[in-house]
Amino acid sequence: MGLPELVNGLCQHLRIEPLEPDARGVYEVVFDEGLDVEIVPLTATQLLLRSQIAEMPHEKDEQESFFREHLQHNLLNLRGQACSLSLDSEAGVIWLFQMARSDRIDVREFCSLINTFVNTLEWWRNLENTEATTTP
Repeated sequence: MGLPELVNGLCQHLRIEPLEPDARGVYEVVFDEGLDVEIVPLTATQLLLRSQIAEMPHEKDEQESFFREHLQHNLLNLRGQACSLSLDSEAGVIWLFQMARSDRIDVREFCSLINTFVNTLEWWRNLENTEATTTP
């Protein structure tokens, strides 16, 4: 099944207006609490789900502890989640991402994949908010 059909099925499932891709072919869905998910076509049969988790600190001294904390949390949750973290050093952000094969899933599986991704995203965002409020 192609990405446009999967996205249309997701829209029907969520009961939202049909989504249109941007010029790069990327679809963006914003869930409750501003949980934004980009659905990026990689190839004719592969897609990428991604969302920004955090911005890197500008100070070198803060970056080491920032990376250590994120990698430790990622390692602790590796068994329970299919998503991974990725560093975009040019933009200075950490992304949560997950790859999937669009030719091997149907709409039901795609909706389940999105649901799991959003739950994981929510966990990371809550962690970021908790750390932000406890950091002096």
